[in-house]
Amino acid sequence: MRLPSLQSLTSVRWKNYLLLCAVSLLLAPLVRVSAFNIGTSGARVIRGNADTLFGTTLHFLPETSKLKSPGELMLLVSAPKENTTTTTGNKALGAVHTCTDIFKPSPSCSPFHDRADLNIRNAERRELFGFAVAVNDDGSSIICSPHFTDTNPRSAYFSIGRCSVVNESTPNTGHEYTPFYNAQDQWRRYVGVVNVSPTVKKTAYFEGLASYGFSVDSKMGDFFVAGAPGVMEGEGTVVYTDFDNNLIKFNVPFKYNLNTTAYGYLGYDVKIGQFCDNSEICFAASSPNLNRIGAVQIFKKVNKEGSDDLERIQFIQGSQAWAYFGYSLAACDVNNDGWDELLVGTPHFTDVDNANGQDQGRVFVYSRTDSNQDLQHHITLEGSRSQFGRFGSTVQCLGDINLDGYMDVAVGAPSEDNGAGNVHIYLGSSSGLSNPSNQRITASSLPVPLNGIGYAVSRSHTIPGSKYPIIAISSVAEDTVVVLSTRPIVDANVTLVATPNLIDLNEVCSDDDIEGPCFTVELCLSGDVRGGGSWDNRFNINLAIDTNVKTTGRKRALFRMSNGSYQESVEMMFDATRKRCVQYTAAVITAQGNRDRFSPVTINVDFSLASTTDDNTTPVLDAIAPQSKSTTVTFKNDCGDNNICDVDLSITGKLDYFGHKSGWTSIVVDGTKELFVELSIKNSQETNYWTVVEIAVNLDLPFSRPTPSTDPSITCQAVTQDTDETGTMPVQESKVICNYYKPLKNGETVKVGVAFDTFEISLEKKTLTVTAKVMPKNLETSKEIVPSDNTLELYTNVQIIADVTVNGVSSPAEMTVQDVKPISLDGKTNILDAYKPKDVEDLSLTHKFLVRNKGPSTLLPTKVRMSIPFYLTDASQFVNSFTVEMTSDSGDVSVCKSIKNFDSFGRVIQATTGSPIRTTKKTVEDKTTTDATMTTTLEVKKTTNDYWFPGAEPRRRRSTLSRNRRSAAALNSNIYIQSCKLDPVYCQVFECDLSHGLKRDHYAEVNVSLVVNKLNIPVPQSFNTFWYEVRAEVIQPKHELMDDWQEEEGTGNSVTKFHLVESGGKINIWIIIGSIIGGLILITIVVIILWRAGFFKRNKHQQVAQWKRESQRRSRYSSVPQSDGGPQKE
Repeated sequence: MRLPSLQSLTSVRWKNYLLLCAVSLLLAPLVRVSAFNIGTSGARVIRGNADTLFGTTLHFLPETSKLKSPGELMLLVSAPKENTTTTTGNKALGAVHTCTDIFKPSPSCSPFHDRADLNIRNAERRELFGFAVAVNDDGSSIICSPHFTDTNPRSAYFSIGRCSVVNESTPNTGHEYTPFYNAQDQWRRYVGVVNVSPTVKKTAYFEGLASYGFSVDSKMGDFFVAGAPGVMEGEGTVVYTDFDNNLIKFNVPFKYNLNTTAYGYLGYDVKIGQFCDNSEICFAASSPNLNRIGAVQIFKKVNKEGSDDLERIQFIQGSQAWAYFGYSLAACDVNNDGWDELLVGTPHFTDVDNANGQDQGRVFVYSRTDSNQDLQHHITLEGSRSQFGRFGSTVQCLGDINLDGYMDVAVGAPSEDNGAGNVHIYLGSSSGLSNPSNQRITASSLPVPLNGIGYAVSRSHTIPGSKYPIIAISSVAEDTVVVLSTRPIVDANVTLVATPNLIDLNEVCSDDDIEGPCFTVELCLSGDVRGGGSWDNRFNINLAIDTNVKTTGRKRALFRMSNGSYQESVEMMFDATRKRCVQYTAAVITAQGNRDRFSPVTINVDFSLASTTDDNTTPVLDAIAPQSKSTTVTFKNDCGDNNICDVDLSITGKLDYFGHKSGWTSIVVDGTKELFVELSIKNSQETNYWTVVEIAVNLDLPFSRPTPSTDPSITCQAVTQDTDETGTMPVQESKVICNYYKPLKNGETVKVGVAFDTFEISLEKKTLTVTAKVMPKNLETSKEIVPSDNTLELYTNVQIIADVTVNGVSSPAEMTVQDVKPISLDGKTNILDAYKPKDVEDLSLTHKFLVRNKGPSTLLPTKVRMSIPFYLTDASQFVNSFTVEMTSDSGDVSVCKSIKNFDSFGRVIQATTGSPIRTTKKTVEDKTTTDATMTTTLEVKKTTNDYWFPGAEPRRRRSTLSRNRRSAAALNSNIYIQSCKLDPVYCQVFECDLSHGLKRDHYAEVNVSLVVNKLNIPVPQSFNTFWYEVRAEVIQPKHELMDDWQEEEGTGNSVTKFHLVESGGKINIWIIIGSIIGGLILITIVVIILWRAGFFKRNKHQQVAQWKRESQRRSRYSSVPQSDGGPQKE
C-alpha cells in the first residue's frame, strides 16, 4: 500500500486502518507475552460516536490544567470526523472531547473546544478538527485541522490547514494560526502554471494543498512545530511558531522533476527532542515517501544575519522502498544519558527473507552521544514479526510506568492478530530499550472484543495519591478508547550462602547421621513494593542442589531432611511482606564427589509471587530483574595446603582429512568433507582438575563432531560468536571448547580431536589456520607454570581443483565436394585481393561442444571462449551467417557475446559493450567494386594497417609457412587445415558466460550454427581434404585458490572434413572394363559348380522320381496287419 495523493493526504491514517481491519489473512500463530505491570482486567472502556474516528489522539491533561478540578482525571480525545455546530451556527467536521469520570460506571465525554468563526471560511467546512493535537505541561494545547479550507479565491477549495492554540483561561476561544492563508486574495500562491520544459507546461499546487497541522508537537508552552506535507506538490515543509507570533517556515523550492522529491510529504510527523545542546532548539520531521524510501530530517533553529531560520543538520534515510520510514516518530531519553533517542516507526517494512514477511513493520531507534552529535542507529524493534501487522504505526514515549527511573515506550501494531491489534511495551534502562518487548497488550485480554487496538497511545498519567500511572489506547476502527492501570512492582531481596565453601572429601560431618562431609545452605528472602505502600502476598520458593547434574543418582550432594530422607530440591512458601531465613544441611555423596571433584556444586533458588491475579492492585515481580539466585560450593583438591595446583600443560597435534582423495595435501573445495584436528594434551606437573581445550579456525567452519580418537570423557561444543570483542565486526571464525573433567595427573596424556565440516568452506582465504590452546578451567586453583607450550598453530591450504573437459562434435562430420577453389600455401592475401565467387551456395554446419566439470570442486564463474575461422587465408569470407549460444546446466539458453568482429572491409572491430551478436545471412561482396571505392579503402588501410588482414608475407616467412603447411599435410595424408590455432587473425571470437559456474559432474553445451559458402571451400593443389576446425576454450577463473591448469586443459575442438572427389564423366575407362571382366569370370565359376553337382543332367531326375513312387507303394503294404498281429511280409 502506498501513500495517497494530496487530495486524500489527511485521511490516510484512518482510511488505511479501517480497511486493514476488514482484511482477513492467514497469519503465523503468535505466542502471547505474559503481562508485566499493565493490567487489563480492570480496564475502562469509553466509546465515541460511530464513524467519527474517536480516539485519533489521546492526551491526559496535566494537574496544572485549569480546565479541571484539582485531583480530577481528564482525558482529551479527538474525533476528527464528528459532525458539530459552532456557536455561530456553522457546520464543521471534527471535535475534541474531554472525558471525565473514567473509573466510574459511566464515563462522560463532552466537546472541549467550540471554535470561533473566521472570515476566511464561509461554507460548510470539513476540516478534520483534532486530527493532530499537542498538550503542554502547563495545560495549554494546540489543536490542528489539516483540511481547513480557504473557499474565497475564485470559488476554489484549498486545504491550507490551520492550528488553534487554546488558552487555559478561556478554553472556548484561542488564537488561530494559518501561515498559508493569503489574506490579499493572491490565489497564485495556491496554484499556478510552471514550465516543466520549453514546450511543456504543468499546473502545480504550491501552497494550496499545504495541509498545515497534519502533525504537531509543542515544548513547554513556548513554541510548537507543525507539519505541512502538501506544500509544493507534496514535497512538504515544517513551520516553527512561538507564542510571540514569530513564525519560521522551512523554504522548500519547487522541483520540476516529480520523480525525485515530489510526494515525499515532509512534515508527515514531527517531534521535538533533545537532539542538540541544551541551549538549542531541535526537532525531527519525517518524509515517509521521499524518493520512495523515506527519510527523517533533523532541524535546528538558528539565527542568520539577525533573523531566525531553520537549518537542516542531519538527514537519515530509510533502507527499503515503500516501507514508510518515518510514518510515526517519538523522542525520549530511555537511558538517562541526557540525550533523546529518536524512534522511527516503519509500519510497512517487509522481511524479504521471509515468505510471510509482508508489512511486518519495524521501529528503528537512533541515539547520540557526547562525542558524536549525529544520531546513529542503535537497535531495531521488531514486535511480533507478524505478516501485515503494521508494527510501528504509532510510537509513544509513555513515561516511567515501572518506577525504575527510566522512560518506557509503547509501540502500536493495529493489524497484528488478524486485525485485532496489539500494543508492545518496551522498558528503558541504562543500556537502552529492552528487546524484545516486556509486555504485549492484546485485544483478546481486554474486557470487550475490539479490532485495530494500537492506533493511538497516550503518555502515562499519575493520578494524585497514586504511585503508579495509567495509560490510554484506542481503536479508531471501533471508535473506542481503553484506559489501563499499571500494577505495583515488588523488588525481591534474596541472599543464598553455603558454608563452608571449600569441601574436603576426607573430612567427616559433625552430624553423626551423615557418613561423609557436609555443608550448610542458608536462604533469606523478603519483598518491598517499589515506590512504597503496604501489600499482602507470599513467595513460592524452590531450592535445588547440584543443579548442573540432571540425574539424581549422579548428584554429589543432597539436602538432609529432618525426617532423615535425602532430597535434591525443597519447595516452600514465605510471607513476602517480611524477611525470613531458613537453613538446610547438605550431605556430600563421597563416591560421586570423588568421580567429579573439579566442577563446583551449584545451589539454586527460584521464587515467584503466589498470587498473580490481574486485578490492577495485586503486585507483580519486576520482569527485568532475575527471579532466581544461585551460589556454588567447590571441593578441595590434592595440591598442597594452599589448594593451588602447579600444572604444566602442553599441546601437540596435526591436521588430517576425511573424505579426502589420496595424494591431496590441502583442503579441496567440495572434495574434502571434514578437517580433523588431532591433539594430544599432556600434564608434566601436579594434577590438573578440569582441563579446557579451545580450538579456533580462522574460517567459519561448522563444528561437526569429535573424532574417533577423542577420549570418551571429553565433551566438545561449538561457541556461537556473532561479533568480535568490540561488538561491532562480525566474526569470521569457528571456535570449539572441549572440556576434560577428569583429573589429569603428572605424566598423563589425553587425546582430543574435533572435526570441522569443510564441504561448504568459504573461498575468502587461501591459508587456513587452526589455533589450539589448553588451559586449566579454574586459574585460581590451577596455576600454569610454563604457558609457552600451551598454544599450537597448524596450517593448511584451501584449494579449488576443477577438472574441466571440452568435447566437440560436428554435423555433418564429413562430406564430399566436387568443386573447390585453389588456394596458395605460400602466404596470406589481403582482403582487397581476395577471391570472391560470384555464386553462393549455402551449406549449414553445426558444431556442438560439451563442457563438463569432473570436479571435485565447483568451477567458479568464468567464460567459454569460442574461436571460429571467419575468413580464409586468402582473406575471402567463408562464413555468411552464424549463431553461437550456450545452454547452461539449468537449461537456460543465452547468446554468446562477440569480443572480436569484422566490418565489411575485413577490419577487426573489438567489441567494447559486450553486447551479444547474432547475425543473419550476409551477402558476399561482389568483386565489381568501383575504383573510387577501392581508392578510399586503400587510404583507410594505410592509417589502420594493424587492423587489416596481413598482405603478402616476406619471401623467407612465406617459405617457412609453406613448410609448416606441407609438414602438417604430410602427417595428415594431404589434409589442408583451417584452424584458429594456426591462423588466429582470420577468426571471430565469442565469449559465453558461465555466470553461475559449473558444479561437479554438471555440464554446459555450446552450439555453433554456421552457414558457409560451399563454393568457397579451399583445397590447395595436390591436397584432397579440407578440415574446418572450431575451437572452444574454458578460461581459467582468476582466483587465488584455483589450481593452475595444464596446457590445453579446458580446450577442445570440432572438425568438419571436406573430401575432394572429381566431377562426373572423368572416371577411368579401365576401371569399367576390369569390372565387366571380373563379373563374367564370377558367372563362369558358378555355372561350373552347378554342372559338377549334376544340376543339368535330366536322367538323374527321372530315376529320382521312380524311387519316390516305389517308396510310397511299400508304405501302403506295410500298414495291413498279419493274423498273428505282426506286419504282413511280401
